[in-house]
Amino acid sequence: MYGFSSFNKVVSIIGHTHRPLFESLHKVERLRYKIEKLCRDYAAADSNEIDEIKSEIKSHKKELKKYHKENNEHGFQSYVYNTLFHIPCLFNSGCVVGKRGMTCIEIEEDKIRLVHWFDKRISKKYLMQSGYQPERLGDSDFYRMVVNEESLQYVFTRINFLS
Repeated sequence: MYGFSSFNKVVSIIGHTHRPLFESLHKVERLRYKIEKLCRDYAAADSNEIDEIKSEIKSHKKELKKYHKENNEHGFQSYVYNTLFHIPCLFNSGCVVGKRGMTCIEIEEDKIRLVHWFDKRISKKYLMQSGYQPERLGDSDFYRMVVNEESLQYVFTRINFLS
């Protein structure tokens, strides 16, 4: 799918592979990119932002270490598809419905998002972690949380120039 999408300069949205992908990246790679960006932000941050950025870095680092520990037998080869440049052409909601909620790809105006919908009676994980901003749906116990978001203009710019 990645090769086809990259070669033909199109975005492919797929599902039910049990592995969410956003911009062709596995969760491990997304965490690495987020940590790298936060470290850059930290270096340029003013005193009001430092504690929040530090907390986000620690949270993502903890999540990355946990993932490595749980998946130690996989050896952690790169999930990027052995290409010269990373092409953000593949998006996947994962398995959609899971034991802690559901994930989906949403496209609205100039944004594409990986979104997690959940019931806090089943999973409070995202309500207690820094770096996540869940949106409560009315007075219900249901929440919508944007896991990843990107501008479609950025996605298509990378595809057009780097594919």
